[in-house]
Amino acid sequence: RLDLQNVKHIAVPVAEAKRSTLIHGDVLMTEGGDIDKLGRGCLWSGELSGCLHQNHVFAVRCSSGLIPGFLVALMGSAHGRGYFQITAKQTTNLASTNSTTLKAFPLLLPEIQEQRDILSFIDDQTQHLSRAITDTEREITLLREYRTRLIADVVTGKLDVREVAAGLPEEAEPPILSDDAGYDGEDR
Repeated sequence: RLDLQNVKHIAVPVAEAKRSTLIHGDVLMTEGGDIDKLGRGCLWSGELSGCLHQNHVFAVRCSSGLIPGFLVALMGSAHGRGYFQITAKQTTNLASTNSTTLKAFPLLLPEIQEQRDILSFIDDQTQHLSRAITDTEREITLLREYRTRLIADVVTGKLDVREVAAGLPEEAEPPILSDDAGYDGEDR
């Protein structure tokens, strides 16, 4: 997925900007990182106009016979995951790939209508997950807003935490396991 919370503005020579400007339908993929995330792609849908990708991100433009969303799904499938894990260059903490390896990715390429059917099936099967993610993200945003407001109320004196703290229940001590509970102190 894309995280566009923190977007930087930079000056770039025109020639470089032309080579790096994203267009709707580009498939983005990181060059390196954790091996389990290597090769995963996401679809650029033109979220920001004039947006560039940097040199550690591949932008793949699909030909007319390949739907970009299908390529994203294929890269995230067991076939794609296996390919990028097998071909990864591994250092101590990072795995990486390169454009030559990416270009050699073996495409399983059905006709356009079958690609659409597969994408429709994937959407149907993952719709509940997408809803759960959206709902959770909204709840996280609301909790952050609540936290910010709560901190502001405490700092400005609108909320007296001593009064609130007095109404909280005492913390319970964690249970202690004894020998007679069947635990002999050794890990098994």
